[in-house]
Amino acid sequence: MSDTVEDFFEKMRKFDFSVLNPGIVIVEDNGDLRMRLVRHFRQLEFNVYAAPNFDEAEKLIDFYRTMHCALIDDKVPQQLGGAPEELADRLYDCFVEKFSGIKVFAFAEEPEKLQRAYKRIIPKITPVGVVATMIAHDYAAGEK
Repeated sequence: MSDTVEDFFEKMRKFDFSVLNPGIVIVEDNGDLRMRLVRHFRQLEFNVYAAPNFDEAEKLIDFYRTMHCALIDDKVPQQLGGAPEELADRLYDCFVEKFSGIKVFAFAEEPEKLQRAYKRIIPKITPVGVVATMIAHDYAAGEK
């Protein structure tokens, strides 16, 4: 017996499209920089999810079942405050706890303050296109 149109659309609604392209969460409070990163990753065919702060990033972590990469600003703010580098490390912990095999990158002004084993710590002065290309390369190299 074949599915009805309603059954088909229900299956499509539940389908995890992140299996088709890698997913990345970008946590960056600078709106212009965040949007430039989003554009570059979309050009590289990533599914891109962006958050301006710790609280919004936590919502994304809770919502999605699959995520492949995360790029976390080392100065990530929280609505209720907190030391930015500690919040970046807490987000790292949240990502690796929820998503098996995720590659977490830091976008850092002060990398010496970070305490986790990030896949790569990228200096904040790195051009956005280079950041996206480096992460895409590191992701692809890990998938082979």
